[in-house]
Amino acid sequence: MNYHFGTKDQLYRDVISYCGTQWITAVEVSDDLRDLSKPDVLRVALRRLGRVIAGRKVMTRLMMQASMHPDFEAEVEKALRPGVDALTALLKDLMATGYLRAVPPHVFISMFVDVLTTTAGMERVKALYTTKTSPTHRSSTPRPII
Repeated sequence: MNYHFGTKDQLYRDVISYCGTQWITAVEVSDDLRDLSKPDVLRVALRRLGRVIAGRKVMTRLMMQASMHPDFEAEVEKALRPGVDALTALLKDLMATGYLRAVPPHVFISMFVDVLTTTAGMERVKALYTTKTSPTHRSSTPRPII
């Protein structure tokens, strides 16, 4: 690992960047989803994301370790935030149609992440994404980091 990544810091950065790439690919709305209704697009996007996360338990463990790194939030903003924002926008559209009714998008995403990350080690990550606010959006309302 030292030969490939060089330093522990570079390993953390690469893991977070890779997770972000996988996230965006998993939830990306592409041509094959264009003709589907918004609820169907959400179902397909969540299925794709679930396959990525469920199929990579090692990646989840590495992500947990990376979350303890001081640069974690900066890397999350760069690598993961675009995917989260895209999914949040989709969820807002679904709520406008009444499909999700009164569930706020950040609560829905947090519940989805909780379902997929049931190990005790994820408690630290859970605390991170439920108590921190985004550096670009200061408010008293907690926003998910993941």
